[in-house]
Amino acid sequence: MLVLTFHFFTFGALEKIFMFGWMGVDLFFVLSGFLITGILVDTKNERGHYRTFIMRRVLRIFPIYYAVLIVFSFIAPFFKPTSWFTEYQVYFWTYTCNYLFLKHGFFWPLGHFWSLAIEEQFYLLWPIVIYFLKPKQVALLSLSLIILSVCLRLTIENKYLSYGLPIAHLDGLSIGAIISIFYRSHKEIFFKYSREILITSSIVFLIFLCYGVFKNTNLNENPLSITIASAFFGSVLIGGMSMNKIAKFLSFDFLVFFGKYSYGMYIFNSIFFHFSNLVFARNLPVYQRLLTYFGVFLLTIIASYLSYNLLEIKFIRLKERLSYS
Repeated sequence: MLVLTFHFFTFGALEKIFMFGWMGVDLFFVLSGFLITGILVDTKNERGHYRTFIMRRVLRIFPIYYAVLIVFSFIAPFFKPTSWFTEYQVYFWTYTCNYLFLKHGFFWPLGHFWSLAIEEQFYLLWPIVIYFLKPKQVALLSLSLIILSVCLRLTIENKYLSYGLPIAHLDGLSIGAIISIFYRSHKEIFFKYSREILITSSIVFLIFLCYGVFKNTNLNENPLSITIASAFFGSVLIGGMSMNKIAKFLSFDFLVFFGKYSYGMYIFNSIFFHFSNLVFARNLPVYQRLLTYFGVFLLTIIASYLSYNLLEIKFIRLKERLSYS
């Protein structure tokens, strides 16, 4: 929802409301780091755990991603703004487009695929880390990766750094991993101090957002923004596991709906958005543009719903047949 509103409604009077929606990607990374680390820790002693893990990820992620690339490969040559795909398509077929973006900047309308590329590379390497390291060592490594990511963003001047170089954007994945490790070994600490953790991170997060608004600065380019946002989302995750009110709020049907179809929404939203601009939307008056983008927003939801129920669910059922035993 954060990413969708950021793409569709960050203009005019709505800009101040939705300008921080890009942080939704870091929420995704925190959740992914938590869930993936937990799965790998719990199954590392099972036979064929790496193969099973990779195959389950492939069945969940590849079908819709490659279906979109196949369709896009046929459409792209007919539009000058997307003719670049013929030359650079290998980066997208191999989940390495983040390195392309690091050097050349975003290639719209597939620029948002940088996060999927980083995620896929994480899926390939993190199981090896979990297998060879003890849980406490994983937590220490994760903390070191957070520090390294911040240092890289502080020292290297490249506005595409955190989108193209995975090691410069590991805050969310690492924070999620740390929470996953300590949830399994020191759950009582989370339950005891979850309120203090949430309040502290929320205060820091809100001060940081206010700073961005009043200074009228782009927090997306601040080296600390990813860390602060990821820490806040991590505290919400902890609160969701230990505080009933937060758990109930996050379990509302409205939010569960967006969670269920979120992958398709993330795949489609930027493509629909940029193609609508390519045709006519960007040049419309503000209110007409708002109505158009709202229509594209609804189209994204409908397409994601259909994609899930007509395509993705078939592979999800296959995924569930793969066990770790």
